[in-house]
Amino acid sequence: NNNSNNNSNNNSNNNELDLYGLRGDDVRPGLTSFFQNYPELHHELIAEPTVVGPMTVQYPFVKSWRRAEDGVVERWSSVDGEKGRNKVERLEFDVNGFLVKVSVVTVTD
Repeated sequence: NNNSNNNSNNNSNNNELDLYGLRGDDVRPGLTSFFQNYPELHHELIAEPTVVGPMTVQYPFVKSWRRAEDGVVERWSSVDGEKGRNKVERLEFDVNGFLVKVSVVTVTD
């Protein structure tokens, strides 16, 4: 099995990638389903990424999309004091600089 011809990801070992809990062959259908449920999805960083580990960065964000049923724009912020929400998107890389994990985590400090 020669992974060098795999064009879906620069990482030669696609099974290492963990994209919001999706791995391997589950990534494409999982994301396809997600984007179908959130038409015109926009993802906006609301602060500069912060380095939190040797190969890890994170940042707060806002997502907005147009509801399929009525076209109304919805907005979800990873930081919302009224709802007690303090989350960030975290990106983790391997020693070669390839993305190996994307997750949304609660900031506890």
